[in-house]
Amino acid sequence: MPFDSSSTKTVSNTILSSLSEKDAKSIKSKLEPFELKYGEKIYEAGDVIEHVYFPDRGMISILATLGGESLLEVGIVGFDGVLGLSTFLGSPESPNRTVVQGQGIAQKMKTADFLKACSKFPELTTQLHHYTQVLMTQISQSAVCYRFHKVEQRLARWLLISADY
Repeated sequence: MPFDSSSTKTVSNTILSSLSEKDAKSIKSKLEPFELKYGEKIYEAGDVIEHVYFPDRGMISILATLGGESLLEVGIVGFDGVLGLSTFLGSPESPNRTVVQGQGIAQKMKTADFLKACSKFPELTTQLHHYTQVLMTQISQSAVCYRFHKVEQRLARWLLISADY
């Protein structure tokens, strides 16, 4: 499927859509459309985060690594979140590998512009605080699920989350 940048004019990311019209206009001027291609790696663990991504459609898996070879999906970022949240929390490097698991469209922003926007727009900061809590809860739920649920239950959970995104 060819990339159609005209389909990205309306931002449907929950965080960006929740901002006031004035704040959104200023922030959107720093965004550029980015095609999420299935299987594409966005960050490797330890990479300096040069861009943050606000998915409109599609999903990105957050994978914890052990020794560089063993991987476990611990979280998913979709239309309700942002990839590169660790920069907001003060860390310039990605703690995990991230891979596109559902193709779609995201809005990409340079990290420096993102951090400026975070300091300039309290409404954005509030949304990012809320999303941090959501992501922490999701990661905790994933850990419990992997520990206590059978493979069929884990698959059902993943399919339901995938359907949402």
